[in-house]
Amino acid sequence: RRRQRLGRTLHAVFYRAARAQVFWRRAAMQQPEAAPAKAPSCVFTFGEIAVEVAVPDPCTAAAGLGSDVLGDDGIPDATGHAAWPGLGLLVHFLLTPAGMLMCGRAQHVLELGAGLGLPGLLAGRTTPRLTLTDNNAVVLDRLRRSLALNAPLLRSPAAATVRKVEWGAEAVPADLIGSVDLLLASDCIYSAAATARFLESASVLLAPFGYVILSYVSRWNALDRVLAQTAADAGFALDAASVQPSAQLPAGSCVLQLFRQHEVTACSGDVAAGAARASTPPPLLPLPSAPALVGEGAVLTLHPWSAGVLPTDARPIAVTLVPCGPIVLCDEQLDALARALASWTSSLKELDCARQPLGAGHPLLGALRCGLRHLTALCLSDTGIGAAGTASGGEAL
Repeated sequence: RRRQRLGRTLHAVFYRAARAQVFWRRAAMQQPEAAPAKAPSCVFTFGEIAVEVAVPDPCTAAAGLGSDVLGDDGIPDATGHAAWPGLGLLVHFLLTPAGMLMCGRAQHVLELGAGLGLPGLLAGRTTPRLTLTDNNAVVLDRLRRSLALNAPLLRSPAAATVRKVEWGAEAVPADLIGSVDLLLASDCIYSAAATARFLESASVLLAPFGYVILSYVSRWNALDRVLAQTAADAGFALDAASVQPSAQLPAGSCVLQLFRQHEVTACSGDVAAGAARASTPPPLLPLPSAPALVGEGAVLTLHPWSAGVLPTDARPIAVTLVPCGPIVLCDEQLDALARALASWTSSLKELDCARQPLGAGHPLLGALRCGLRHLTALCLSDTGIGAAGTASGGEAL
């Protein structure tokens, strides 16, 4: 009897174990497969506007870090994977009425050196055709994911593409030559060589009366001048949008507009065709004028968009010239300042001309000898005045 009871007990234990094993097997078969891990993304918010972009995967970013073009040290940099400081400048401009008008009027918007692609994705909400370009395979894959994330918000998702485009006139794909109405670029000017290649690409990509909107961070004075000279050599004229200065960016950082000089000249003549006039870019945001000088002790700040006529009856104690990146004060403004110095001899104490290219024989240097008897501070750094100009400044003091 004891053996019978023990046998029945063991039979019940094994029976229940077998039933439990069958139950868990059926449960495992009915359980849905685990969803694949979602690719990492980030949402950028600008007021009421939100844009989701794919971001580098920490596990794979090191494998394709940065640009295919190696730096001077032979190591790829993080160019295509970072939100560089100029990104915010360009995005905020595109959200202004002028920026939205530009994107809406352009039939084809291309972002050169897109990286994260945020400006291009914003432009794609209003433009019929969008092209995001870069030269790194990992960055290009991420741009395709970003396009997929934003497809419901794009005006023409089927006409939005990602292309590999190297910089330089010879590297531009044949089907993109002369097809771009608006070329966007964010913080792409960082060296003399890059500036030349960038402008070569832009010149080949742009359609007739096309133009470039470029966010520019003024990191070095020498690079400001390189950009101005290289643009002039390539036949581009420069203008700038009114962007509020930021404490996080160097002075002179701005959003630049580049357009072909000969096309601007053609549109300004009476023989220009009506279609050509309609294709010209709309004006940028209103630019600030020089502050009014009231009474004694005023401080005057002159920038490239200040009026060419200065009030000679004012008595400023300080005058500062503020260039905007590659855009400096014109000769008309400097001549007006030179004439005004003669009437400010009894009040002016400080004059700051830093970063304004003058040269050794500029009339402004001669005007310093007009008898500024109260002048106590004179800044002529990085003006290219040379030894003769330095002697003039010393004599004035």
